[in-house]
Amino acid sequence: GDIVYFRAGSYYPPDVGTDGSFPSWYPRASGTNVSPIILKAYPGETAIIYQPADGKAAIGSGQHDYIIWDGFILIKTTTTVANGVYRCYLGDNNTIRNSEFIGNIAGNSQNQVGVYINECTNTYIYNNIFRNFTGSVNTGAMWLMEDSNAYIYNNDFYDSDNGVQTKSAFSGIYAYNNFFRGVYKPFHWQQQNPTVN
Repeated sequence: GDIVYFRAGSYYPPDVGTDGSFPSWYPRASGTNVSPIILKAYPGETAIIYQPADGKAAIGSGQHDYIIWDGFILIKTTTTVANGVYRCYLGDNNTIRNSEFIGNIAGNSQNQVGVYINECTNTYIYNNIFRNFTGSVNTGAMWLMEDSNAYIYNNDFYDSDNGVQTKSAFSGIYAYNNFFRGVYKPFHWQQQNPTVN
């Protein structure tokens, strides 16, 4: 049930080592269904968080559940090694909402990703803006890998190569009320042949 507020300013999480599975900043405990842990920008203030290093996520959840990140500007600073600015790894019922993801606009990229979801269940991604995720077939506003049940709704995607992208086995993508403009492939099923309803 804790709420952590970020005051206005620019935040530069540290590069925490060689394991890119975990983001730099994430709660070291889980919340619950009725009392999630919430990390959010202070009301009326702008908190900007930058990706710390190539292949490293800035924020997210690492093997914990019921974590909510809410209301940030998240900047992708590197472009070579796959990882998002936000990453969920081996967690259940985690949320990223009300945030703006800005890709690296300096040039082309092999693996530019805003949100990276890996082996998670019941992930909620909503009321976000994604822009400028360009570069290659591997570039997308979000990657979903070996997960189940992602709820993706009320997001805006602009000027990107791919919007919602799967990279390996995935089950249960519930996407609705999303807006795409200047996105080459709004949905890109890579490395699998899903059934789409």
